Amino acid sequence: MALDAFRQALAASALDLVGVVAAADARPLVSCGGGPDPLSGAGALVVVASGGRGFWERLERRPGEEHPIDRAGQEAIAAALPRLPGGRLLPLDVRDRFDLRRLGALAGLGVVSPHLLLLLHPTFGPWVSIRGLVAVPDALPTTGPLAYDPCGPCPRPCLDACPVGAYSRAAPFDARRCGAHRLASDAPSPPPAPCADRCRARDACVVGGEHRYGDAEMRHRHRAGLPLLRAWLGA
Repeated sequence: MALDAFRQALAASALDLVGVVAAADARPLVSCGGGPDPLSGAGALVVVASGGRGFWERLERRPGEEHPIDRAGQEAIAAALPRLPGGRLLPLDVRDRFDLRRLGALAGLGVVSPHLLLLLHPTFGPWVSIRGLVAVPDALPTTGPLAYDPCGPCPRPCLDACPVGAYSRAAPFDARRCGAHRLASDAPSPPPAPCADRCRARDACVVGGEHRYGDAEMRHRHRAGLPLLRAWLGA
């Protein structure tokens, strides 16, 4: 089967999580006003993700690149694409128009934690990243969502780990408080603040801790979103 061959080709690059969502179910997860329908003519959307440290450890870094992991993900998926006839890799700016957490949950790649608001995989925990989306013309068997509740029996140390209470047992996640603290943590004055290069709440999740990103990957991922965060907060 073509999808199995595609999975095998991706696994060689440590893109080891692949799920399928019907195009009709994925379409409501696209933000409005961002351009033409990215799923026009598609019957299904294949969601490709990495779990744990493997993809970063295989990453070839090129001088001057700010976000090599995005480029490498697109290249690895494109290299495997001939195994999936009719598959169309969506560009990064189109990928980012989707609600990727909810899309990953629909694809069976985890569930969205009601506390961390991150995608949690049964094996990799919160150490999962969606690397690319492939639209295919034919309908394919879907792979999710999962019947999985990682947070129900958990004592939720993630809620106590946030140093500014953006994650809290008493209130919903405060994105502005989190964002402002992250930007303040990135200030050049020593000593480094607790959230300069990682999310302490995510780090405290009890699921998949053995797959936690290494320090270099954590730092890269955490800092890559700071320009967008500054723009959002007007900082």
